[in-house]
Amino acid sequence: MSETRKALQDVADLLREAGWDRPGAREAKNGGSASPDLIRHVLKIHFAEIEEARASQYAPELRRFILDAAPEVTVSQEREDPEAQDAGGALAVILGSSAVVALARGIKAWLELRTRSSVVFKARGKELVINNLTCHQAADLAEKIAGLLGVTPSAKG
Repeated sequence: MSETRKALQDVADLLREAGWDRPGAREAKNGGSASPDLIRHVLKIHFAEIEEARASQYAPELRRFILDAAPEVTVSQEREDPEAQDAGGALAVILGSSAVVALARGIKAWLELRTRSSVVFKARGKELVINNLTCHQAADLAEKIAGLLGVTPSAKG
């Protein structure tokens, strides 16, 4: 199987896991629209200003913290360099609008372990760079991520 075909299959699998194949996950026919909870957003997370080996260590740690706080999201570890031999130092997160606050809680919990970190969030062609974010500065992280995704954060997340 070619690398391109494998990559497309991986994306299809992630979308299926995230519920895109369920009824109502896309806009309904005849002008209806899907529930905001069924609309999925993709958020990429990278670690800035650290070596690849450290990023490959941080990624699975952060993944566990995110899934503990927001088990309804899909998080996969990715390689930034396809030629690299490590597991990858980036994360792809697929989430619904209501999970933004829970996602931010997971990131905040991870920041309590890694007290200072530089993290890059990417979504919808935009980028949010947080340099040396401490857990104390993470209070408005949900609003920043929601703004990047173009959604309103829900307090129930």
